[in-house]
Amino acid sequence: MKSLFRTAIVLLSLLALIGGKPAVAEVRGEYGMKVRVNLRNVDLTYRLRLNRRSDGGDRQGDAEMTVSRNGFLPSSNRTGDDYGSIATVYLRNRDRVVHRGTWTMYDDRITVTLNDIDGRRDRAVFTGTADDGDRILNLRTDNTGMYGNNVTFRLDRDFRDRQNGNNSNDNTPEEFQGTYQTTHQRRIDGRWVRLEYRLRLRDGGNAEMEISTRDNPDDDRDTGRAFGSIATVYLRDRRRVRHTGRWTASGDNVTVTLEEIEGRRDRTTFTGSLRRDRLNLSCNNRGMYGEMIFLMDRR
Repeated sequence: MKSLFRTAIVLLSLLALIGGKPAVAEVRGEYGMKVRVNLRNVDLTYRLRLNRRSDGGDRQGDAEMTVSRNGFLPSSNRTGDDYGSIATVYLRNRDRVVHRGTWTMYDDRITVTLNDIDGRRDRAVFTGTADDGDRILNLRTDNTGMYGNNVTFRLDRDFRDRQNGNNSNDNTPEEFQGTYQTTHQRRIDGRWVRLEYRLRLRDGGNAEMEISTRDNPDDDRDTGRAFGSIATVYLRDRRRVRHTGRWTASGDNVTVTLEEIEGRRDRTTFTGSLRRDRLNLSCNNRGMYGEMIFLMDRR
């Protein structure tokens, strides 16, 4: 009887292995990770969602990789080498992009093939394994030109819960309200040009950027590159201008859209985040505001 019992157990174990179900990782769900950009107070956040198709069972489905940033990223060769065209091209004038495709599972190996990014065809394939009880995805990509040479893709299933539960920088919209300021100065043709910026985020969603100077900026290429048309056009014959519009916030992220300046329509969008009492903003209109990184402290 004991021998028969042992034989039955062995047969059941073999059937389970043949069926393969215990060996199939349950990878459906959302994984994430955050990468600090070298020498800058900027993070890239990667969120990979593996969805199930109605006809795909447990081994295939649709996939989405969402990549977002919380500050300005320079479009330099090093940034491109380290973090790919995701950082230098797709995130240049926006805060987030979504790369879509499909995923398949074979034995313990997963393949994620992403083809479409914001309506453009750009292919990247990730391959790897699910480890630590299917909690961690360890992936490598064949397209380092797009995703960089300096990013190790170790995506954690618990990333979202950890961010939601322990993010001390999460803010309510009311906490953004106030006045923030910064000063930019540059030596051009032997003399200093200095501009002061005050950003007011008011109750109700109104926003105003006030720019002032005691200097007389020249209308030349170097001044325009450094400070934009704010200096070469709007401050050419006055000491102060105001650029007005609206602002919105969610979590620790803020978007400021300014549309009217001295009675003229001229649109610029700032995006970024609030960390304690500092706004870290990037601007989508360098022709107007120049090559500046806006780190603005609350007054």
